[in-house]
Amino acid sequence: MVKLFEGAIKNWKYVLTAVIAGVVFWFLQFCYQYFFVSAGHLDLSLIRSFAFSGATLIALALLVGPVFKLWPNINFVVHRRTFGVIGFAFIILHFGTVNTFVFGGNPWVAYTILDPFQNPLIFGAIGYFIFLVLFITSTDWATQKLSFKNWKTLHRLVYFGFILSVVHFSLINPAAL
Repeated sequence: MVKLFEGAIKNWKYVLTAVIAGVVFWFLQFCYQYFFVSAGHLDLSLIRSFAFSGATLIALALLVGPVFKLWPNINFVVHRRTFGVIGFAFIILHFGTVNTFVFGGNPWVAYTILDPFQNPLIFGAIGYFIFLVLFITSTDWATQKLSFKNWKTLHRLVYFGFILSVVHFSLINPAAL
């Protein structure tokens, strides 16, 4: 187990700083949702703040590559995994709050209609499982076990997962766009 998280343990100060920054980012998003967008509705504020925080951090992870190509002297690549992992942690919390507040603890209720355009949760669920696989394989240990080439091929699924997430969001809440 220690070998699995060897890099995180070795760089614990960076990890702690990143987690604190992520929580502060989420808290600011939560305050915006609670006081300005959702008019004091705790459930909606939690659901939306987790979703927007997660999606924003994953989008930042995706932007790191083009930024590095434009400005190769600035090495943001070291933060890419951090943005993605913390972003997915917020997506897990988004899933949990939706499951709790909207579906009363039974997420299968959401899948009575399997047409993704009538039930945009299908897009979100597929994106979630893609992100889950990437989250699980976002360790140095997984990179070594899969080989870098296979790991990188697998992690290119993030683009497909992000597109599914954007479609999910745009069909669930078009007014927010």
